[in-house]
Amino acid sequence: MTKAVDDACREIQSIVAAVAGIQAAPEYPPDKISQFPASICFAGTGTITKDSAGSIRGLHQITLELHYQAKNRARAVAFLNPLARLVYRALMDDDNFNLDGTIDTIQSIDYEFGPLGYDDTPTIGYTFIIDVKIIEVL
Repeated sequence: MTKAVDDACREIQSIVAAVAGIQAAPEYPPDKISQFPASICFAGTGTITKDSAGSIRGLHQITLELHYQAKNRARAVAFLNPLARLVYRALMDDDNFNLDGTIDTIQSIDYEFGPLGYDDTPTIGYTFIIDVKIIEVL
């Protein structure tokens, strides 16, 4: 995958780490999550096309998972719903919209709530699919 997508994932984690309530937002997905709520970010799917002579356009879907232990679902939902709002608002904030220059723009953020799981740990949370556009000079 392109370095630009890795850079965007790292910047997303940096933004999410600053959201009050997030306990862990590692730069790369770890083998296990030991602190909750935790944010995990990685490249999803994408399309890369030649944009013009000397540049390529990448339309990428970056996956951001927000994990909470699934021991008490009612508590998890009560905690995660407002936290998810803070996360997507931080990402869509004008100051963060190009993820510190790592992308050209966030085009949209889709989400889904439900059981997730990480390694052998049952978790519940949000999966955000962040559609980004990245123009790279060859």
